[in-house]
Amino acid sequence: MFLKFDRVIDRSSTSKILALPVETICECLRYLGARDLIRCLHTCCMLRSLVLDCAELELKIERLVYNDLVVAASRNLTSADLLDRLRRREAAWRRLAPDNHWSFGLSYPIASEYLSRGDVLTTVRPFCTEVGGVLHRYTVLHMVNIPNFLGEHRHVSHSYLEFVGLDFDRVVSFKADTAQNLLAIVVYVGENGSHWTKEDDFELRILSTADGKKHPLARHHAVFLGRLGMFSVPWDPQDEPHGEYSVLIRGPFVMIYLREVDFASEGGIIYLYNWQTGGTAWLDVDLGDQNVFDATFVSGSSILVFLVSRQGFQLVSIDDVSLESVDSLRICAVFYLPSIKLGYGYAHSILSTRPVMGSKGDGVVAVMVKIVNFESAGPMIASFDLIIRIPPLFAIVSERQGLAGHEVVEVEWSEWGPRFARFFDAHICDSVMHSVSGYRVARAIPIYSAEDAMHSATCVHLYDFNPVTTARDLVMEAPAGDDDGSDTSDDSNLSLGSLFESSDEDAETGHMGHGTGAYPPPTLFPVVGSSSARIVTSPFLRTSSSSPFNEVVYCPMPYRVVSRTYEESFEFVQLEADSLVTKASPLTQQEVEVTAHGIEHVFKWVDDFFAVRLPGETWTEEDFMKLTGQIGFLWSVEKLKCFAVRHWFTGFIWDLTHKTVALPEEKLEAFRAIIIAVALRDRRLATPEPFDFDWWGVASTSVGIGGTVGGFWNGSQA
Repeated sequence: MFLKFDRVIDRSSTSKILALPVETICECLRYLGARDLIRCLHTCCMLRSLVLDCAELELKIERLVYNDLVVAASRNLTSADLLDRLRRREAAWRRLAPDNHWSFGLSYPIASEYLSRGDVLTTVRPFCTEVGGVLHRYTVLHMVNIPNFLGEHRHVSHSYLEFVGLDFDRVVSFKADTAQNLLAIVVYVGENGSHWTKEDDFELRILSTADGKKHPLARHHAVFLGRLGMFSVPWDPQDEPHGEYSVLIRGPFVMIYLREVDFASEGGIIYLYNWQTGGTAWLDVDLGDQNVFDATFVSGSSILVFLVSRQGFQLVSIDDVSLESVDSLRICAVFYLPSIKLGYGYAHSILSTRPVMGSKGDGVVAVMVKIVNFESAGPMIASFDLIIRIPPLFAIVSERQGLAGHEVVEVEWSEWGPRFARFFDAHICDSVMHSVSGYRVARAIPIYSAEDAMHSATCVHLYDFNPVTTARDLVMEAPAGDDDGSDTSDDSNLSLGSLFESSDEDAETGHMGHGTGAYPPPTLFPVVGSSSARIVTSPFLRTSSSSPFNEVVYCPMPYRVVSRTYEESFEFVQLEADSLVTKASPLTQQEVEVTAHGIEHVFKWVDDFFAVRLPGETWTEEDFMKLTGQIGFLWSVEKLKCFAVRHWFTGFIWDLTHKTVALPEEKLEAFRAIIIAVALRDRRLATPEPFDFDWWGVASTSVGIGGTVGGFWNGSQA
């Protein structure tokens, strides 16, 4: 898996370290870090051989290469076993083959969901119970444990945590880190009906995902956010939990900020809380003429802030981990975006609940960048997805601050962008919060059939921006797809412009750009069940003459993209270090499980479902009710109708025996009576000529029939 070097420096055999016994040299190498071990590969043939022959040392290198967060010390697996499983997992990522896949349903619409560390899908949902005629509402944390490549869990398991005294309507935001058994939840504890809040109306609770009680390592069970300075925020407790309240967890830190600060008197502030020491710190954000910003952890002691007003990013260092000193947070650098023409400006998403920047695993940051023309106040001019590699940013800051001390380092786009970032004309990331893991980014593209324009399949594109794996593929060979008829390629220098981006020199009318509303035809994707892999080396290029940029934007950073087409239809994908989770509509998730049990004809209209049992099928009504109840179908007892060959549904009578669909007789007679009454009504002034009386009948609504006369309409219920 390592690169083949043209020349390896051969050191003299009289070197003291090489004169030591092999066992002693290997023991010394075990104390080196991964980067030092990589240097050993370049030093001499003997050290290279020793490193590659030791599974423990090679595993240490591979964990760095793949930016892995999952591989941990295991009592049951040796270093050789872990290395073997890591390599097999990486081979699976290159194919996206569903060798191990699981389906599960969620029985209630959820307020928030994401994959936390440890391949655990966490959701928060409301529940209610009736006690003595009184309805009590409470909140439940639902955790879905997904098997990982270590083989510690072979099946999907569900666990639930009930918060009986917590009304779901009062949950503002939450975040879970199951690797630390940590749940951070923001709760509104103020008065009902109060619009403007006080200092003690918001509360941050630090709980354990094991029992829902105070985390054993937490300094405090709960703290008022007024203590952190978060108050005077408009809040309606009757609203659903708000996406603009962001809660992020990294090690001992909980970061909280209000993404949109239109009415917050204190302006943009990032609050940091060390849940282990109880220390707090906050950072004032310079919003300028903008009112929205985003932030994300990029290391265990650093935060990246996207500031539209500054046309760039601030790198914030957490100098005091305990957060007990006055100067715990420090702005150490500003990385600027490309300069743009006069009259144009960078802008944030118009949806404050939609994050535009995210990362997980310290590989890359995904950012949604928009440019508008402020002079014409017209629509958006351009929109891009921007991928930034994180490690080089710290190298730049370390080098510059070595010369400038602790002064804020300002880095122009030309000094960092062309080497460590890349723009894309199209969305390559379904969600900057959920579809980024390490160096990987993913997006699901719906494929519509040419016959009926229905969503018939889904193609997942997995982008890998890891410089080491990309270099390996370029030096050794182009990554191959499946050997089952997939669209493989022998050309490692193949551009994907026709699918994902277009350049000034290679513009294609069929490309999938922002705002075009068009998708590529199915012929551009791998056939269902197969995959293809490419290394893209063609650069992103924009000149000032053909774009809003005021300078040449040249991004040659190569990357690998793996595409696989699945026969299932789903909305988007989420990434974790060891899992790719596809999210279908609630009906589709449940249909998968129902179909797996031999019940294939279940249909939906708005919020109603109906099942058809064909002649020859043996499943019973009891089988259907038991199965669907287990996987989350919420049946209404009042609307439930047993199997019959003649049924009323969506306002019509469906007759399987006679193969007819008709209005119910009583509703048909009512429609006739209304039409006759209106058409034959006496008038004082007769109409000189007959006129058309336009009317519509809606069988499934309370209106029933509506008529229009002279530009006015009237509805009557049949």
